[in-house]
Amino acid sequence: DEKTSTLMRFLSPKSVKGVTLLNIDDGEKIYLYMPAYNKPRRIASSSKGDEFMGTGLSYEDMSMDYEDKDYEKKLLKETDGEYIIEVLPSEEDASYEKIILHVDKDIFYAKKVEFYEAGSELTKTLTINKIKIEDTGKVTPLEIAFTDMVENRKH
Repeated sequence: DEKTSTLMRFLSPKSVKGVTLLNIDDGEKIYLYMPAYNKPRRIASSSKGDEFMGTGLSYEDMSMDYEDKDYEKKLLKETDGEYIIEVLPSEEDASYEKIILHVDKDIFYAKKVEFYEAGSELTKTLTINKIKIEDTGKVTPLEIAFTDMVENRKH
């Protein structure tokens, strides 16, 4: 059972430039580095659902780890360019009732994520607008757009 770590560093806008989020072992440990404080801070497990720096996204949302073995996954639709996959979190991970992934068929990355809360109401969308493909084939998101339908705001 291999676990992964993810490092996210924000380059813009200026208000979050240099802020870094380190997600270790698929979200078991999360560290936040803010240049103003010049030291990392561990995010408590109980705070994973808290909002990340006024973005409307939680630390849990930022991890984008949908391969969890406790999640039920179902292929809803296949088009020429994408797979549309429904992800149903387990009971203990019930921040959302369901998550819909739009996965690029050629490169196999989630180019759009839709978050649904109770009653199947779409509350958030996250869209990856720009990516970099490493020589190894690894996909790195460079530009992410986020819309919070509840607060009616875009980031």
